[in-house]
Formats: sequence, C-alpha cells, structure tokens
Amino acid sequence: MGIFQKLEKTTIANTIFVLLGLNLVLQVLIIMGFLPASMVWGGRLESFDQLLLAFVMGMGVMFLIGLVVAFKTGYIKHRIPEKIVNALLWVCGFFFLLNTLGNLASASILESIIFTPITIVLAASFFALSFKKNSVQGKK
Repeated sequence: MGIFQKLEKTTIANTIFVLLGLNLVLQVLIIMGFLPASMVWGGRLESFDQLLLAFVMGMGVMFLIGLVVAFKTGYIKHRIPEKIVNALLWVCGFFFLLNTLGNLASASILESIIFTPITIVLAASFFALSFKKNSVQGKK
C-alpha cells in the first residue's frame, strides 16, 4: 500500500470527503452555468434536463459512498459487519477505477485533466481504507 500504510484511517477518510466535496462544488458550478457542461459525462449530455438528472443521480451515489466511509471510520455508529463495509469500499474503489478510465476516454480534455487525478486518488483511498482495522464497530 506504500504511502497509505502510514496514514491514519481518519486521514484517508477525510481525504475522500474533501474530494467528494470538491466534486460536489464542481458539479454545482456546472449546473449554475459557471463551468461548461461539456466537461462532465464525457461531454455527451445533450440537454439541461439530462445534466440535472446526472447531477441528482451522482449526488445520490456520492451520499451513499459517504455513508460507507463514515461507517468505516466510526463517524456513524452501525451494526454492519466489517467485512461488508470493506467489500463496499472495494466496490467504491473499482467504481472509481472505471470512472478514471471513462475520464481518460472522455471527449472533454477538461474532464480528463481535472477529474482523472481526483478519481485515481479516490480509488486508491477506498482500497487503502478497506485495509485499515475498524476500532469502532457494533458487531463483527
């Protein structure tokens, strides 16, 4: 795991939260028209309605991902077995690896430049977080 071995679980989780928050800010700026809509979803959205739907779906997914991270860190108390939380973190990691490939294949150079590094760090962070021991948990 390299660099992630020395990082605390909360440091990795807080990095994920900051990057998800940055994603939210960028998405809001796009919805408000301050940034071009062509820089997301591979530049393939054809209308504001499609953009809004993609935004709402994306934010729903980000919320669920945030819950999983909060479960792992103990920010939110739960009774979900650690193996399930770790499996969900792996799903998140693979999701962001696929997202990275999509960013690299995007027709939008802005999407590739801005979002590729973010999704790489997120994917690595999810995998690293899954290896951290959970000190606060309901049942195993």
